[in-house]
This record gives sequence, structure tokens and C-alpha cells, in this order.
Amino acid sequence: MLHIIALLLGITSAKIYFKDDFSSDPFSSKRWVQSAWKQDTGEAGKLEFSGGLWGAGDRGGIRTTEDAKFYAFTAKVDEDFDNSDADTLVFGFSVKHEQKMDCGGGYAKLLPPGIDVESFNGDTDYSIMF
Repeated sequence: MLHIIALLLGITSAKIYFKDDFSSDPFSSKRWVQSAWKQDTGEAGKLEFSGGLWGAGDRGGIRTTEDAKFYAFTAKVDEDFDNSDADTLVFGFSVKHEQKMDCGGGYAKLLPPGIDVESFNGDTDYSIMF
């Protein structure tokens, strides 16, 4: 029983470096930035703040608005961190696909400090990718 309590205390004392519940528009607050990558060629789609076709109450999210387009957007972690002395790093995100996808995918990348978010693209350096 003691090991369960210790485990629960460890979970509740974890440091959170980034969290977004999308309770407000992430673009109007400039919390999330859409990259200019592929916008000049018309290959980049537009993003919007929305609960989507199947809403989640008051919560929204970042929604892609066009099929067969590229999307690249980032949000800054408020402080640098080093997890080399930690046993665990939790990196989670959730995706809701509302349309039938024949081909495509989505990735989440943890970027190192100093990345130019305006030009973020598929070749940008990253530390972790899911």
C-alpha cells in the first residue's frame, strides 16, 4: 500500500512545462504561431480555433480547414528544461480526425530553444518527434 501512495505522490508533484487546454483562442493570444512555410506557393492550409464538427463542450482546439494541405504551427515552452536527471518525460497530445483520410499524417515535435517559428518546416531540427 505504501508504494501506491508513493507513486501517487510522485505523479502529483511532477513539473509541467507546457499545457494548453484550448479554453481560449490560441491564435488571438499569439500562444500558437502558424509557420509561413509553403504559404507563398499555396500549399499551406489555414488553421482556425474550433471545437470541430463534433464539439467538446466549451473546449476548442486547432482545426485544419482544408484537405490536402500542409500545416506547420508551434507554441513556445515557457522555460528551457533538461530531463537528463529524470526517469520519465511525458509528452502527450490528442488528435481528432473528422474527415476520411486516404493519405496523410500528423506529427508532434519537441523543438530545441532558438528555433525560428515563422519558418518552422519539415526539415527543422527537433529533439523528439511523435
